Amino acid sequence: EGTNSGNRVLEMQQSGTLTIGPGVLVHGGRGTIGGTVYFGQPMTLVNSGEIRADFVGQSIMIAPANWSNLGAITAAGGNVSASGSWSSEGVISVANGNSFTALNGTYTQFAGGSTVLNGGSIAATAKIDIQGGTVSGTGMLTGPVFNSGAIAPGTSAGALTVSGSYTQVAAGALEIEIGGTLSTAFDRLIVSGPATIAGTLSLSLIGGFSPITGHSFTLLTSSSLGGQFDTVVGEDIGSGLMLDIGYSAQDAIATVISAP
Repeated sequence: EGTNSGNRVLEMQQSGTLTIGPGVLVHGGRGTIGGTVYFGQPMTLVNSGEIRADFVGQSIMIAPANWSNLGAITAAGGNVSASGSWSSEGVISVANGNSFTALNGTYTQFAGGSTVLNGGSIAATAKIDIQGGTVSGTGMLTGPVFNSGAIAPGTSAGALTVSGSYTQVAAGALEIEIGGTLSTAFDRLIVSGPATIAGTLSLSLIGGFSPITGHSFTLLTSSSLGGQFDTVVGEDIGSGLMLDIGYSAQDAIATVISAP
């Protein structure tokens, strides 16, 4: 446990588990947490506190052979790189202009976990595997994205971009808020590659917005779209109106129609 505020290494000089306990902050930049082995035995890290990269233009490397995030990892002013075999059941947040890079190629989030993008980016070459919990905010997810948790673009309303492919399975959900007809007033998931969808689409109106018949909202756009949402929640918007979900070769679009 400790504080990393410069070009430092935080590690164990023997095999075993390094625990960053609740309430403990490890922060700074140009430093490494773990990464050293003792007589060939890798160390393990459990983060129940907070690891924060907060030196502008610098990076913290999290490098044990095996580790888990049960607390918070924050890239706000600096960047975070992660190697080894790892997963998150805590919070990972990335601020505007900053990044979190999974050097082993896989970003895995389990139930109870939360990824919050405040204009930042997450990158994983093999896959971004959201097995549970929520990914929310605005920014960039780079790599194939597999969603069996929840994707919630925007903070209020906004766009989340996937640079790669997007796959949402039956257990997954896409959560969309609609606050107006301008593209900046409703949530959008923008996928540069192909998208395959199933599972749930959850819709809600925000900011007192009252759409009228004929209003339409492109909620998901991709290079090619396969599948459909199995369930739509929030399609009845009152006043005898509903949001009808239609599909083109690239997009999923909600259109306001009269309820049957």
